[in-house]
Amino acid sequence: MQRLRRVLLPILLPLLALALLFSRAQGEAETILVQALLGTVITVSIPIDNRGQPAMTALLYEGLPPASDLTALPFTESSLRVPLPQEPSSPSPSLLREFEAAVDGKADIVIYLDDQAELRAAAAVQDWSARGEMVVRLLTEHATRTQAPLIEALRHAGHEPRSFWIVNALVVRGEQPLAEWAARQSGVSVVTANHRHPLALPESVETTPYSDTLPWGLRRIGAPDVWEEWGVRGEGIVVANIDSGVSYSHPALLQRYRGWSPAGLSHSYNWFDPAERNSLLFPHDAIGHGTHVMGTMVGQDIADGPATGVAPGARWIAARGCSDIFCEDVALIASAQWLLAPTDKRGQNPRPDLRPHIVNNSWGKLEEDPWYTGYVEAWRAAGIFPVFANGNYGPECGSSTTPGNYVSSLSVGALGPTGEIAPFSSRGPTADGLQKPDISAPGVRVLGPLPDGTLGLMSGTSMAAPHVAGAVALLWSANPTLLGDIKRTESLLTGTALPRPSNECGGDAETVPNHVYGWGELDAVALIRAGRVDLPWLTIPAQVELPLNAWGQARVTFDARRVPGPGQYEARLLFWRDKTLASLPISFEVLPIPQSARLTGRLIDRWSGAGLRGQVRVTQGPLIPSDEKGYFTATLPLGRYSVQAEAPGYLSLANNSTLVTDTIKTFTMTANLPHLTIHSSVPLPLQRALAFGEQVIVTHTLRNEGSRPLEVRASVPPLEWTIEQQSGTPLYDMSAFPPLLLDDELILTDTLNLGFSVPIYGRLVQELYLSSNGWVSVEEPDTTGAWALCLPGAYMPGGTLAAFWADLNPSEGGIVRAGRVLSDTYVVSFEEVPAWQLPNKQSRAPTYTFQLALHADGWVEFIYGKMGAMPEMWSAGMTTGLERGQSIACYSKPRVLAHQSWSVLNQPLPEWWLGASPITLTIPAGQSRPLTMTVQGTAPVPWRPAPYEAVVRLSTNDPALPQVDLPVQVTMAAAPHRIYLPVSGDRALPEPPYPRNNKQLD
Repeated sequence: MQRLRRVLLPILLPLLALALLFSRAQGEAETILVQALLGTVITVSIPIDNRGQPAMTALLYEGLPPASDLTALPFTESSLRVPLPQEPSSPSPSLLREFEAAVDGKADIVIYLDDQAELRAAAAVQDWSARGEMVVRLLTEHATRTQAPLIEALRHAGHEPRSFWIVNALVVRGEQPLAEWAARQSGVSVVTANHRHPLALPESVETTPYSDTLPWGLRRIGAPDVWEEWGVRGEGIVVANIDSGVSYSHPALLQRYRGWSPAGLSHSYNWFDPAERNSLLFPHDAIGHGTHVMGTMVGQDIADGPATGVAPGARWIAARGCSDIFCEDVALIASAQWLLAPTDKRGQNPRPDLRPHIVNNSWGKLEEDPWYTGYVEAWRAAGIFPVFANGNYGPECGSSTTPGNYVSSLSVGALGPTGEIAPFSSRGPTADGLQKPDISAPGVRVLGPLPDGTLGLMSGTSMAAPHVAGAVALLWSANPTLLGDIKRTESLLTGTALPRPSNECGGDAETVPNHVYGWGELDAVALIRAGRVDLPWLTIPAQVELPLNAWGQARVTFDARRVPGPGQYEARLLFWRDKTLASLPISFEVLPIPQSARLTGRLIDRWSGAGLRGQVRVTQGPLIPSDEKGYFTATLPLGRYSVQAEAPGYLSLANNSTLVTDTIKTFTMTANLPHLTIHSSVPLPLQRALAFGEQVIVTHTLRNEGSRPLEVRASVPPLEWTIEQQSGTPLYDMSAFPPLLLDDELILTDTLNLGFSVPIYGRLVQELYLSSNGWVSVEEPDTTGAWALCLPGAYMPGGTLAAFWADLNPSEGGIVRAGRVLSDTYVVSFEEVPAWQLPNKQSRAPTYTFQLALHADGWVEFIYGKMGAMPEMWSAGMTTGLERGQSIACYSKPRVLAHQSWSVLNQPLPEWWLGASPITLTIPAGQSRPLTMTVQGTAPVPWRPAPYEAVVRLSTNDPALPQVDLPVQVTMAAAPHRIYLPVSGDRALPEPPYPRNNKQLD
């Protein structure tokens, strides 16, 4: 049992008979118990034994007790043995497909060996350099021994294999017989392709001028409060990303690059480009994704703009694992390996001691595949903290991406400015029921650097993940004893997250953690408090000079004025000397006094009334935290106090209070942001019946109720289709129609003649082209569109209606029919048509049943029956060109299609009858500006008797309302006169306005 030493007021013992030893072999240090009355102060001198040691400096830190009451994710100890990719056969079908597609018949062959290294022992090594060296040694020795026979055989056959030791694997370029030979060799587990994985690309990118406003995401997680209150900005920590690269010359990033110094630049050990072609020896970024991500981790203040990074004092290095919007297996493997032991610019002389502390990964694929688990495990074994984006495939449940969906990966979901989950943010659970994401962070309209030297806004879980990586940098900078302690850091992150209940993907309404937010919203302030608290009641020197072969002293002050009431307060003193850590437990007991009263209350948001997690700062008193619902409580000595309420991202609120009895205070907090309110002269949606030529002008008053200037941009989106989901729509019986002769990758020779006109993008058409890949088009295609994209699609023909655009193969089964089932209804039917797959694949390809029904009254139906497992690339919706199109669903924004249906109806471009003015507005704080909406009566098109529907869209810099739609519904009266014009031809005419084939124009 631990012994306690007690110090009682008002008597101070001159010295405590405590010798603090710096060796665990000496046994556990005694616990100091200090007692004081509420409102008093005591100072204790602690002797430090430096006998037999040279003179040196000991650093002192404050820490929480070892046993924390944090509710945290119970991360399990993994085996630290590399799992192998899952493939149904070897060589894998994906590799065989690459051979078939290659002009020269060659492809990159990835050969995984059965025997993988065991790394458990390395995780227990405390010294940073020794731990990294041990991991690399275990991996390289194992790979050298087990790969030798295979390498020798390949070289003897004239091949030059590339060896990887982070996973026991080889890469060699060759033809199919070589892959088949490799699969037969002893010790080989899997022979597969060099797959490509997409970056978690942002939902949108917007450039923006520099301003002095800190990004909302930094304020939301409390990063500025960490900088100011703890003086911690990530100093001493090195972060990395595997991404599209980094534009190192951006002023927000240049001086944070580890290769930068006032004397010049050095890219050795700081930059890695695994590309065999077009690689550069200095950091660069062709698409901007990696630059923006790195800026969210470490972007520093620049002359014309704010810091964009959570940890602007940290340094960065980078590996360009993604040469464009895709990341190849081999490049990702090489990048993961390089991060374990960075090399010089020639790829020589690896240095495990120069590995980064944290690595961010904003890439992944939408499937369950453990192929990257080994690399994550190797990082963890070496003490590198891995952070992954959870994916942009929401709002569907079960859409978390690999590798973020591993148990060993900390995955991050994306939040909007008010803390709500972003619609695109992937949800859990994983296929085996694992809870994902683990935590959520800001990921909507995140400000960061772009390669051209500007700042831009991006949205995605790619932007959320680096917020967490930066927060870990702050934590490890604040408490270096956590360096490499992956499990403790994970528990601190999840245990201090602001709970966000959700039952969207299972559980009840109060479930935390859940498959939407994980354990909740990242809270950097709570994280640093838990990881390294600058305890208000404890004052210690930053360092102590220890004399040669003698005792030193550390004077420690206990302040019972700075606690929120009587009780027991636990802490540790952490002594860091000569790369050795010693811990001294402390127990501070504050005793009650009769002359005291309770101060209770709540912090609430001015606009929503919701409670705010923050703190109440009492001058010469405690710092009182408020909980997630905004409530706080403390017991203080009677007296007069200055009280100031604070919450991240809000203006502080102060007042004076005389405490003579129990007191309740409510602080109504105003966000330090612009805030849009809209006062309309008419109810919304605006509904009007307009005569031909009639014009209606409606004025909306936009007011900025916030504290910063409000920027507003008005636009009319090109919403040319109204989309309604139907229920219970049966498939049409097409058994009377003969099958169409459609082969793989074929456009039907004869166009489909509907027998009536259907409006498609403003044209009344009677004929359509049909593709074997599940779509029809107005314009003649020059491609069958084997690779589906989310719509609008750049290379699709004009007027495409995609019921289920995917790489289908009607020649291998199923039936495609088309015909007029009713006088006013034409149906295109795909019945159990299989997906394309390799001819020698043993398993049966998934099949799909769906129909596209076109009606003479203008409605088009997308009807789905039984749908097999979804392919990697698929899409449903309407498109004509790059900019004009609307998606019903696609692989990156999936939704269930099976046994569902949607109806769509074309309408005139809204910009022809709806407008807004002015287009841009800047509204100072506390002021208002008018916005006029103009609706113009035009003649209705014959197929659209229902109201036209559109919106005026306001895009703003108000984080709570980044986008506001003002809806409009109008009906149009016919023109009072008609003019008849002869029109020749039997094909659709170009728009505008709305010509009809051989018919009268109104």
